Amino acid sequence: MYDVTDIVSMRESLKKGGTNVTMMTLFIKTFSIALLKFPLLNTLYHPESAPFEYSTSASHNITVAMDSPHGLAVPNIKSVNSLSMLQVQAELNRLRDLSK
Repeated sequence: MYDVTDIVSMRESLKKGGTNVTMMTLFIKTFSIALLKFPLLNTLYHPESAPFEYSTSASHNITVAMDSPHGLAVPNIKSVNSLSMLQVQAELNRLRDLSK
């Protein structure tokens, strides 16, 4: 179990300052930061090669599930590791609007 008290406090501070960031944005960015520490979680498997051959990816492309009028949408946010938290939020907003 993990304590997310600091994350919740940071979000509340941002909201008080007029910046709206969702918990999903914070989780996405936190996951991207974790991939820097555990790069084996961000690998590509190559089935045409010898068994268990894989390569790591420098880019953190993270998918999210969103409800839409047409059913579940699972868009991909590209290069989260190179985006700021506000850019991740803007991309989530853009993808949400597209799914409507």
